[in-house]
Amino acid sequence: MRKRVNGLLKNVLRLALTVSCCFTMNISNAEDGTLTNMKDSAAQYLSGSHSVYELSTIENNNSIPLEIAGTTYYFTPNSTDNFKLLSSLSNIGNSYLIETTADNALFYLKNGESTTYYTYDYSEFPNSLYYLTDAESIGNNNSASNLNMANNTVGTMHLNNLTLNDNLNMSVDVDLANKSMDRLTADSYNLGDNNVTVNNMNLLTSTDRYKTDILFADEGLRNNVTTSISEVAYSPIYKYNVAYEKNTGNFTFTRPGVTPPTPDNPNPEGGNNYDSYNPAVMASPVSSQLGGYMAMLDTYNNAFTHMDMYMLKPSTIRLAEQKANRYALTETLGVEYNSNEMNSKGMWYRPYASYDSVGLKNGPDVDNFSYGTFIGGDTEMFKTKHGFWGVVSPYIAYQGAHQSYSGNSIYQNGGTLGATATFYKGNFFTGLTAGVGMNISEASTMYGNENFPMLMAGIANKTGYNFEFKDGRYIIQPNLMLSYTFVNAFDYTNGAGVKINSDPLHALQIAPNVRFIMNTKNGWQPYAAFGMHWNIMDETNVTANTTSLPELSIKPYFSYGLGIQRVYKDRFTAYAQIMLRNGGRNGIAASFGGRYMLGKESGSEKQPDSL
Repeated sequence: MRKRVNGLLKNVLRLALTVSCCFTMNISNAEDGTLTNMKDSAAQYLSGSHSVYELSTIENNNSIPLEIAGTTYYFTPNSTDNFKLLSSLSNIGNSYLIETTADNALFYLKNGESTTYYTYDYSEFPNSLYYLTDAESIGNNNSASNLNMANNTVGTMHLNNLTLNDNLNMSVDVDLANKSMDRLTADSYNLGDNNVTVNNMNLLTSTDRYKTDILFADEGLRNNVTTSISEVAYSPIYKYNVAYEKNTGNFTFTRPGVTPPTPDNPNPEGGNNYDSYNPAVMASPVSSQLGGYMAMLDTYNNAFTHMDMYMLKPSTIRLAEQKANRYALTETLGVEYNSNEMNSKGMWYRPYASYDSVGLKNGPDVDNFSYGTFIGGDTEMFKTKHGFWGVVSPYIAYQGAHQSYSGNSIYQNGGTLGATATFYKGNFFTGLTAGVGMNISEASTMYGNENFPMLMAGIANKTGYNFEFKDGRYIIQPNLMLSYTFVNAFDYTNGAGVKINSDPLHALQIAPNVRFIMNTKNGWQPYAAFGMHWNIMDETNVTANTTSLPELSIKPYFSYGLGIQRVYKDRFTAYAQIMLRNGGRNGIAASFGGRYMLGKESGSEKQPDSL
């Protein structure tokens, strides 16, 4: 049935069709210029003799927004009186453009609980806005259609008759908390073999219930409903398995990883499982562990550079170097060595990179790539009390990392400052390092990009002893590193509007290691290393709004690998190392670098030829 809309109400209603507070379009013939020309066409018709309104890009208190292809325009009235008429119509309800194709468009005018649906010929826009047709059926021309009801408000579209000449794809809003969703109903159905396929769900709210049943289709439609979302639908916090039941017309949402309730146990525990959550909400705890905590572990591994290089040498050479600045030694037979390489001032440089696959406890499997460069300096070795010799080594570093998990990506870029004090006495050595760092994390999730800073700080001690064999040609060096790390990921609101609050991470690591060292006659110093790493108190504590997220931690792991060191040109010492990891971290780490001696050279000495 066709209606003639006369006078100002015709123009105002035409405006209501074109301008709406929730403008949702699926345009299949955008290449024909319909969308591009809509602004010009609307401006022409609405500013001419047919109407007293015009399209403007200037917003004021009386303007009415219209979004076209991501750009918001505004209808601004030329007359206060006419604006009052428009306001009166606006008070009746809101008009929404639901779906458009190349042939027609469907919209509705809502007045309280009463909704009237209209269509108009889209190919004749805007002239066709003079004529409105009651919508008694949708679906046309034997071609598939799309019905988009996902406008962040749950509602029911009720028609006199629903006729489908082909399959209909439908996007809906779902309110899990209130057990409701967008619905399509009718007084009568003419469906044939065609189906309504729900291919997109916009979950507006979450629920911590194990199972939620929501009615979608009544008896006349339920056998012609399918869904392509058979596995997972995401709310801002949780994820849900989705199934459709033809015998009831219900969609069923269940939280994976949650223990189903039973009559004997109606409120089971076990709901704080990673599988129950939208991976996008886990960016902060994943960053704290892999972008913050592991960055500080890399800091500790590089901060003891002087110790790691110096304690490869036999005790006879180290003793000679300690005395070199005090008095001249008599020359002995053997291989020449530089007596002043490690006890003189020096600068060192250590780039590193590592790749790990990390299966976080209570969390996802994460691919982590970390990299950075440390630059530091050593003071001249000085004598302290009780027969110890000491060195102080300040350092600065650039550190970056990238994590990927479950379709999400996180990058960190930042830096670290710190200093190390190392002490030696005979074959015993110990050192203490303290550092502080900061980085910016940028997470890319299904909701867009999210940025938040992280502050890290930590302190570590490394202590060991050299057991020498054959005058130091072979050395077994057990050592133990103990570290404490503080990581604070700052609170932020993610792309879904969820407030992420992170308590600081406090982590302890115990890492016993052993190195098997060989000193060759030609100056090469190869070694093999093996270590175990236990993380204690390293669980994250993060909430999304008021929901506690799973507490993530890094499982124990062990490392093993090879390294080599050599002095070149008297002043420069080079080294390289490759380590493999297995267990809680599975991957490879590589580093190389060198130390350049500064200051005056003390001359050369001889190693005993027994070496």
